[in-house]
Amino acid sequence: MAQRRDWSWQELLETGMKFTDELARESRKRADGLVAAFRREIQRQVQALGIATKDDVDRLESRVREAEKAGKAKAKKPAKGAAKKGSDREKAGPKKPSGSS
Repeated sequence: MAQRRDWSWQELLETGMKFTDELARESRKRADGLVAAFRREIQRQVQALGIATKDDVDRLESRVREAEKAGKAKAKKPAKGAAKKGSDREKAGPKKPSGSS
């Protein structure tokens, strides 16, 4: 027959604390695994639906900012052959009516 062990309060307390620590550690590990699985599935679904992600939107915003800067820089420089004061028509004077001599 197995001998019955007498536990001291200190031993019971230490054993209980070790058990609860291990239980909490395992619980965190499983929860982290579950969160990772959810994230993977959500990313897969977002890709399948073609929904833009935050990274996609950030990249587009960056491209728009660059295009706006380039457009402003172009607008500041006058184009070659830009309109000068007074067009050729204005210099020639008013057009004569046709058919009257």
